[in-house]
Amino acid sequence: MGITGDHFVTTYEGHTIELISNAWIKRIKLVIDGETVASASIMLPRDVELKAVLMHAGAPRTVIARSKSKFPFRAESIEIDGKTAPLTRRK
Repeated sequence: MGITGDHFVTTYEGHTIELISNAWIKRIKLVIDGETVASASIMLPRDVELKAVLMHAGAPRTVIARSKSKFPFRAESIEIDGKTAPLTRRK
């Protein structure tokens, strides 16, 4: 995790999916199309899994964001319907 946190982004069929961690308030959140759909505390080092449903063309898509604790860093990933999406890190 960067000194203030991390911001990872991917897209799916025109939808923007973000995984944002904030080191100051010790929270991680999953954001889909600008709306926070799930969040969790990362006060203590632990693995976090955030789940949400993305509606696309009338069909639900399962979004799972994972942040695994690998002290002193974290490893993030996002899956959409079981397929790992490529992440881009933003500053």
